[in-house]
Amino acid sequence: MNEVNNHLITILNNTPAMVVHLDTKFNFLFVNKAYADSTNFPIDFFLGKNHFELYPNPDTQAIFQEVVD
Repeated sequence: MNEVNNHLITILNNTPAMVVHLDTKFNFLFVNKAYADSTNFPIDFFLGKNHFELYPNPDTQAIFQEVVD
């Protein structure tokens, strides 16, 4: 990872806002500390897992899929 990416990750991990980055299949690529802390799971718990397997919601998944499409 380059210096700019490291700097951005440091900022995101120190903001109180919850931030996640999902791929187009809704797998977690990044979870910041605030998000992980709100769930009481470590950051590494989420990485590679699918958002809708953890939080099943067909209505929300349909909306997310429309955005991706």
